[in-house]
Amino acid sequence: MRLRSVHCVLACLAVSVAGLPARCLPAQLEEPFATWNRHLAEHRMSVPAAAEWFAEAAKPLGDEAVPKLRRFLEEPMLARSFFERLPAALALKRFGIHHLEPALRSPRAEIRTAAAMALLAPITETHCPWPVTTEAAPGAFEDVPYSPDTPVKDFLRGLTRPEAKERTFCLAVLQGYRPAGDEAYRRERTTRLLEALDDKDPRIRAGAARGLFDADYGGLHDQVLERLRKASADPDPDVRAAAFAAIPRVPGKDTEKLKALVRGLQDPEDRVVMAAADAIEWLQGENAALPALLDTASKDRAPYARAAILEAIASVQQGEAAAVEAARVALAAPEPEVRRAALRTLMRMGPAARSAIEAVRAAAKDPHPFVRASAVLTLPRLGDRTREAAELIADAMEDASANVRVSAFAAMRELLPAGLDWAPERFARGLSDPADDVRHHAAHGLRMVGSWARPHAAALVARLADPDIHDPVYTTLAALGADAMPALVERLKSGSTTARFDVVGLLAGIGPPAVEPVAARLEDRHEDVRSAAASALAWMGPVARRAEPALIRLTTAGPAALRPIAAWALYRINTAEPPSPELVAAAGKDRLCAWALIEAVQSCGEAPPAVIPLLESALDGDDGPLADAAADAIIVCRVDPGKRHRHFADPATSDAELIERVQTSPRAERAAAMRTLLSRPADAAMAVAALIGRTYGVEIVGAAPPLEQGWCKLPEITGRGSALSAEGEQEACRRLALALAAYPPELVHTYLKKIVVLRELRIRTGRVRPASELETPYGGTYRGTTVYLAAGERPDRNLVAAFHHEFSSLLFTACDFPESSWRAIHEPDFEYGGGGVTAIHRGSTGEGTADLYIQGFFKPYARADLENDFNVFSETVMTYPLWAAATLERYPRLAAKARLWQEHLTGLDSAFEPPVRLPAGK
Repeated sequence: MRLRSVHCVLACLAVSVAGLPARCLPAQLEEPFATWNRHLAEHRMSVPAAAEWFAEAAKPLGDEAVPKLRRFLEEPMLARSFFERLPAALALKRFGIHHLEPALRSPRAEIRTAAAMALLAPITETHCPWPVTTEAAPGAFEDVPYSPDTPVKDFLRGLTRPEAKERTFCLAVLQGYRPAGDEAYRRERTTRLLEALDDKDPRIRAGAARGLFDADYGGLHDQVLERLRKASADPDPDVRAAAFAAIPRVPGKDTEKLKALVRGLQDPEDRVVMAAADAIEWLQGENAALPALLDTASKDRAPYARAAILEAIASVQQGEAAAVEAARVALAAPEPEVRRAALRTLMRMGPAARSAIEAVRAAAKDPHPFVRASAVLTLPRLGDRTREAAELIADAMEDASANVRVSAFAAMRELLPAGLDWAPERFARGLSDPADDVRHHAAHGLRMVGSWARPHAAALVARLADPDIHDPVYTTLAALGADAMPALVERLKSGSTTARFDVVGLLAGIGPPAVEPVAARLEDRHEDVRSAAASALAWMGPVARRAEPALIRLTTAGPAALRPIAAWALYRINTAEPPSPELVAAAGKDRLCAWALIEAVQSCGEAPPAVIPLLESALDGDDGPLADAAADAIIVCRVDPGKRHRHFADPATSDAELIERVQTSPRAERAAAMRTLLSRPADAAMAVAALIGRTYGVEIVGAAPPLEQGWCKLPEITGRGSALSAEGEQEACRRLALALAAYPPELVHTYLKKIVVLRELRIRTGRVRPASELETPYGGTYRGTTVYLAAGERPDRNLVAAFHHEFSSLLFTACDFPESSWRAIHEPDFEYGGGGVTAIHRGSTGEGTADLYIQGFFKPYARADLENDFNVFSETVMTYPLWAAATLERYPRLAAKARLWQEHLTGLDSAFEPPVRLPAGK
């Protein structure tokens, strides 16, 4: 990379700024800054990339870095030019853009200039060369997060400063800033820029024209268009180019604008011609400009101008033979950038340019790799699906240039279904290509060939550990389904930890055909393979019922680390049908089997007669968490408990006294009182909702979308479906009442005001897609002090888990969370993903595995971000406390999180008690 050549320079800068006293800086930085400036002048590096690296080097200093960088930026004797101050200004911007405000008001021009340049620099775009501010591309700095008040108005006033250089930089700021202020401010900005068009300095006039590029003109667009037409005849070529670039963006009739732009095509300066051609392309569909464009294309112009003309021709042509011929002639140009532009032009013309196919085939063997890359990508766009085209693309797939190979693999995907007899083999070889883009296209290509990719399933499984192409490989294997099962099962036996985790999810997606091969792995001699197999069966859920006997054996007699995983699988596969006699018999002897059976009964809401003695027996036991689960199951399943225990209150206690206990008692007495209230006859939906309102101050409502505007903090989420039935609302209230009883009333009352229960929530697969494509279920979300939950047709245990998940977000954000301590529990190189929405889109919503527990996560969704990690932890411990406790005992990272989780919640309310005794974290 280019950046490596200056790592030593930036390292010297970082060390000097971080570790030396101010009086020593000049001597130490003189040579590094000279090297810095030389690299900039020679365009051997990207300043944004270097600035990002420099900021990261200073980042370990933490808060100490800010005063050191400010002193370095603002000290009069530390540097001699704004370029020498630039690294510190760029680094300060990374620590917070507000740190630049004092420098923007400095009396020294070089300090203000450095701050302005840092303000403008798009330091996240490391692939772009850093723009010189006086020639910056308009719109390059749209994300400057300043309000219209300050200091942007300072730059408006700066347009009247006497020094041309300072006026130029003020204009540079205003070029990129797209204000959302009031009408008066936008008019003021436009007026100042129009005045600057009359400045005697051509740099100021050019900057003003750029500032009028694609702006909000405050109702002055007629004046702006007229002044830009005048500026397009300015004696300075930079002013003319800037004016032509801005003209098509101003509201007005396109035919009037086109007259000025066509005139610009005859300009003697190539950069002006390029600006006019780009502007014509932007207008789109104005084929009246085609004769002028074709005339200009036949003249001797600089390569970049000819390329812009060809692009404009492609945008306005309507299949005219003359346009195709102009592009075909350009394929013989000596400059590779012109030949490449000609190919892009033909590509945009599509099948209308079929007459140029032979010339494009010849270009596929061009000596320049970028031309070859464009040529092979153009052939299928022209409709050339002949054997000759396929052979050219196949040869390009073996090209020495990575760019050519990338284009060839992309072209082969477009060429399908032609070449199905040999394309899958080429795609499979591409999975090992050193270029990640090639591997990406190869993985997608194998998905497109469908069952033809079956022989290459093993190669795909082997690439699951490749982070660059993980997603397309995963989706390809998922599309292959049962065809990939032999390779997946084999990988389950011998793969790495990460690969086994992916294999578990893929096997679960295959469903019934995978049950027996996966269940056979429960007898594997390797413990991690048995663990992965049990996890896969848990993901499969009820369809894996045939594996129940093997899971019972693993739960009752397996290694200690595997018993919770097998018990979880038993719970998951028994949520749809009555439990088997084997499980009922095992539950009478084994604690975890009893837990799995009781949780399954709670989930489906029905307790078969054979299970009732077990529930009553659990109430008499000494095991608090198991008895709690049994008592909740009795309430949910509406079983009249034949035996009363401390998990229920005395039936003679009045409603008023029970409510008093819920409001004032510790957790165990509070839960017992709530269960007793819910077991009484007057438990209709409204009565239970009123009970919750009286005891917790929380309103539970059922609603049918559309909901109030802005109900959700995420625009990707929408509520769909009708309101719950009366029976469904009653069941939801009953389950939520039991869930709320786990928290102190004061804690709930402080942070939660309303629970909205919908039939369903769905998350969009993309903002621009129609509502009919909303396809991913979503369990819940929150906004302010309101929690939104999806209950489904019949509320079950998932509703309780979703409540604990979302309510924990309100508690997570209630006060400072020990983020650094929580992150320190993970492996050193772990980084969270892109958030919950991204995780759902990627399908990271399944069950946990031993591999995840070792890393410190209960479910894959916990890896989405820190908040969701906390949510999943809360959801698991509060919904399944007995199982969570058994798991925490065996996985140290989860146990360490348990300590931080409990400390955070007891810090909010000292009366909070976890539903089970948690192991102390280390």
